[in-house]
Amino acid sequence: MIFGGESSYTLVAVPATALTRTLTRRFSRQVRPIPIVATLAASGLLMVGAVHLPSFAPAGADLADPLERAYAANLWGQVQVSLLLIGGFLPWLIYALLFTGAARGAILLGIVAFAGTVLGTWTTLITVATYAGLPRPVTGVVSRVEGRTIRLASPPTAYYLALSDSELAAAGRSLKLGSSVLLWVSPRGQVGAIGPADVR
Repeated sequence: MIFGGESSYTLVAVPATALTRTLTRRFSRQVRPIPIVATLAASGLLMVGAVHLPSFAPAGADLADPLERAYAANLWGQVQVSLLLIGGFLPWLIYALLFTGAARGAILLGIVAFAGTVLGTWTTLITVATYAGLPRPVTGVVSRVEGRTIRLASPPTAYYLALSDSELAAAGRSLKLGSSVLLWVSPRGQVGAIGPADVR
């Protein structure tokens, strides 16, 4: 067969046009702009709300003490991060359950959103329990600081510094090698507040 002229154009254009219409109809059925935008908005609102959510659980720390109050604020920050995770995934899990679309896409979205929601819920439960737990004061001599890990020479123990970046920078003098420090440590071994050993 020799291609050329209007007959050849018609032979190619008609099937292409029909295929385009079919794909457009399928795409419009599978992608719903309004639910997607609504889900994005809900996720954004939940995440912003998580960051600004005040404490809803009783603190294990004594909030009348400045160092323990700083400890509680830093531990609550970890709860907010966990809630942030839930806010990012839960709306998409609801979307995947309520709105049908491409089968594989809906299943994949549902799996990812479910995993993220479960992880966020699990970490939230852990961080809230940690926040509500009683902190313990630990005094010792700094032997090394690596990133957010502090090691004490006496007693020889390592802890994770769950401080904000600004507090970590401000505590630079207290974290010098050989300095005696007071750490408020959570039940999970996280330092929520730090100060000179003579504060207490």
